[in-house]
Amino acid sequence: MRCRRLFTFLLLLCLMLFAVVPAHATGFSIVNTRETDAERLLRGWDDEKGYIYIGFGNYPYTAEGDIRPVTWKVLGIENNYAFLLTQYVIDFAQYHHEKVTIEEWKLNDIYTTLNFTIREKMFTEQELKAVRYSEEMGWLFYLTNKQLRTEAYGFKPWQLRPQKPRECAPTPYAMTHPEAWQDRGNGNTWYFSTGVPRRGFHNLIGYDGHTSTAANNRYGGVRPGCYVDLAMLDNVTGSGTIEDPYLFEVVDP
Repeated sequence: MRCRRLFTFLLLLCLMLFAVVPAHATGFSIVNTRETDAERLLRGWDDEKGYIYIGFGNYPYTAEGDIRPVTWKVLGIENNYAFLLTQYVIDFAQYHHEKVTIEEWKLNDIYTTLNFTIREKMFTEQELKAVRYSEEMGWLFYLTNKQLRTEAYGFKPWQLRPQKPRECAPTPYAMTHPEAWQDRGNGNTWYFSTGVPRRGFHNLIGYDGHTSTAANNRYGGVRPGCYVDLAMLDNVTGSGTIEDPYLFEVVDP
């Protein structure tokens, strides 16, 4: 009799356990922690190895307007985003249509040019999902003078003196712009950066990498930066060099 009661008790206990476990199990979810190829391969500037390069988005490159992947150098990795800067000046545009001081980035014409005209050409809808947007800067932006003096990004800390890491050549397409300019010596051009505007002038990086100013209604080189989500870049091809940049498929995280 005691054995039968014990057996009945154990049977009831087993039934209770089977009833409880599924109810609790539904409260758990499986998290996929697999690294994407971008998370595995990308890094920022390295003193010995230099930059890693990726192709992301597309924009006219040749003088005939042929579309090619935009080449970016990876300046750094921040909060699982790659901080990117175009390797070349990709176009020419005005900072603003008149020589006036406008301190807020979004109120200058260049904000609209970068974040609507150029962005719509450059990124597909799926690619744009991987680009970080901020209310202050948008998707595409010009780097600040401080960022362009940050050693962790591969630049030198001085501002006014020339420095090779900040030099930048234009693409053949950029040079078809009627306001395009290129130095005959080293083949580079100048491009705007962001800083504190004064009396309708804004900061620029010259053909030899020095910092100066120009009236913001002048046409300057377009060299934008952006942040791209590493968790959305996978299935890589290429080797990460400037001659053979990494190309990634944009995937949902």
